[in-house]
Amino acid sequence: MAKKKSFLPKADPLLILFLQNFLAKFKVIASPLLGYTQSQVDAVEKDVLAIIHSILIETLMKSKLKDFTSYKENLVKGTSTGQVVSPPVPGTLPVLTDAVEPGALKRILKTIKDTKDNANYTTDMGNDMGIIGADHVIDYDEISTVAKLKSNLANGIKIKYTKKGLTGADIYRLTLPVGNDVNDAELNNAVFTKIASVTGSVYEDTLLNQSRQPEIRIYKIYLKKGDVVVGKPSNYLRVVAEVYVDQQGNELQGKVK
Repeated sequence: MAKKKSFLPKADPLLILFLQNFLAKFKVIASPLLGYTQSQVDAVEKDVLAIIHSILIETLMKSKLKDFTSYKENLVKGTSTGQVVSPPVPGTLPVLTDAVEPGALKRILKTIKDTKDNANYTTDMGNDMGIIGADHVIDYDEISTVAKLKSNLANGIKIKYTKKGLTGADIYRLTLPVGNDVNDAELNNAVFTKIASVTGSVYEDTLLNQSRQPEIRIYKIYLKKGDVVVGKPSNYLRVVAEVYVDQQGNELQGKVK
């Protein structure tokens, strides 16, 4: 199954390139072909330039902070070499842009949506402006997630996984005595118990060690689309569990130290 992947880059350098291209192409067609007024085009330009300016300033500040931190550390903890060290050059700020209200990116995205809804809009325009997301194909037969340990405490074991845009997951567990672990090939034929269906990306196993001994808990996770399990199971996540405190904070009696 294919779904549209967002056209908006997440990384700041790529976002700058996207905004620069969008603005240049939008200005050419906005008034003559799509009916935008000049004041509307000017407002979009101000929002675009303000965002780009903010990214450039932040990038410069982070770079200079790193330089000055290294300089300070050298002065405080460095070893004398007989040569002086000069402080980093502060750098020159990018040219200031017109001030705009908060929410500039939201306004740009609203303009993009209105542009796509315009009767004169074409996919060629969209491709030229870079506002059409690429198809992202999801193979629901092969998709799977990765089970990871978030925390292992006396009152519960938290495991996490990536939902990959799906609804949630089913969590399965197999419990073995410490020292009796088996390899993955053997686990492929083992009988796991379903312990939860979750919609969040973190699950906490609060089952107490009734044997009063540490035990191996092995988890696997299946992703779900709605109520339907899809794809393949996750990796096997092994955790040495010593859960002996209940949800009220009471310690299990007779715990073996």
